[in-house]
Amino acid sequence: MATHPLNLAFRFALECAALWVFARLGISLGEGAVGYGLAILFVLVAASVWAVFRTPNDGGRPVVCVAGWTRLILEGALFTLAIGTLLELGDSGVAVLLAGAVAVHYSFSYDRVARMLRGDKVGKDEAKREP
Repeated sequence: MATHPLNLAFRFALECAALWVFARLGISLGEGAVGYGLAILFVLVAASVWAVFRTPNDGGRPVVCVAGWTRLILEGALFTLAIGTLLELGDSGVAVLLAGAVAVHYSFSYDRVARMLRGDKVGKDEAKREP
């Protein structure tokens, strides 16, 4: 289920939502150009961490290869930071919505989570395994 196109689109939407939250944080911390600069910085840092530290065969070639459980902790940390930021900004309703959406996504991605926790190095090519 993790590689279903609808789930991948949902995952992308969650990633974009987290980046939007980090941009809002930057804007809230500074006025004018400083706020926009912080927004750009926070988004670039979060997106870079998300893109650089990857597991093999999980959506692209990793720049820095990490274990599956490490990647899951990283994803959880970024989503938790986004949810906590929303709470700090006073958007508790949006925070609850994002938390629920993240929980739904990971429940739909149970096969990916299990594979990453087991340490399997096979992603979309699971069908190519020999019986």
